[in-house]
Amino acid sequence: MNGHAEDSTFRILSLDGGGIMGTYSASVLSFIEQAANVQIASYFDLVTGTSTGGLIALALAMNIPATKVLNIYREQGSRIFPYAGLHRRLIRRIQHLLQPKWSLDCLREVVHEIVGDGELKDAKRYLVIPSFDCTSGKAHIFRTPHHPSFQFDKNRTAVGVGLATAAAPTYFSAFTSRGSGRTYLDGGVWANCPTLVGIVEAVRWLGKKPEQVRVLSIGVTQEPYYATQPGKKFGGILSWNVGIIALLMQAQMTGSLLVTEELIGKRLLRIDTFVERGRFRMDDASKISELAALGKADGEKHLEMVVQEFLTRPAPPPKFFT
Repeated sequence: MNGHAEDSTFRILSLDGGGIMGTYSASVLSFIEQAANVQIASYFDLVTGTSTGGLIALALAMNIPATKVLNIYREQGSRIFPYAGLHRRLIRRIQHLLQPKWSLDCLREVVHEIVGDGELKDAKRYLVIPSFDCTSGKAHIFRTPHHPSFQFDKNRTAVGVGLATAAAPTYFSAFTSRGSGRTYLDGGVWANCPTLVGIVEAVRWLGKKPEQVRVLSIGVTQEPYYATQPGKKFGGILSWNVGIIALLMQAQMTGSLLVTEELIGKRLLRIDTFVERGRFRMDDASKISELAALGKADGEKHLEMVVQEFLTRPAPPPKFFT
């Protein structure tokens, strides 16, 4: 990456999905905000995020500091994913076979604390938030009204969009919008790492060239995934079990980053860290402190590069068609 960015540079902040592991990315952003004495979203033209990353993206675009978001994860994460003893966990696993594991109503309350009362048209940055529309059976992107064609979502509440992008299958019930009657699932089913979603938006709808785009992409920690064991190489459904989900999520994320690098080369900065298998789960709130500590360490590690490449000048106000 070059040491200085030109004035024509279009900066994108991209935030991965991952449940409570979003504590990691919130901590990265919180550290950078405090160390550089900035409100980080004001330096990005467009913010995109999926699932838990979508919640953070919505909050940042509504001028909510990353430190406040991190504190909500720390203080309220166990409300969404409450800890239980061994007996209760066993019962919950059995129930999980037939019904969602956690309460969407509880998630709604915490999402409101994170993103506030605003609507998409109130955002201070361009926003693109992936979800999946179960009514039409198609991928869906919630957008601020930054093009005359994008008027449908502008009055949607940040809470509604947050629930639509974070309703992870089997963990939460699908979210049905009261306004449209449409039902949505977590955007992570197709764009858990939304770097490409942000780049396409910038090029297709905001008139930017790929060479103008820089992306700061923040993950939620990742585990190395290997399928070299005989049980998986030559196995069937029982051998793969739920491991197929981990494979698809890992492949989706690495594929998105691979194509992003093909498009913009070294103008992509990725902040993430590998952890041992099984250390974190998207609904294990007991690891919030560890996730926050890792995020702080990686924020410190990448601080100089982020400042040099992304914090050189505040982004101009977005232009909305309202």
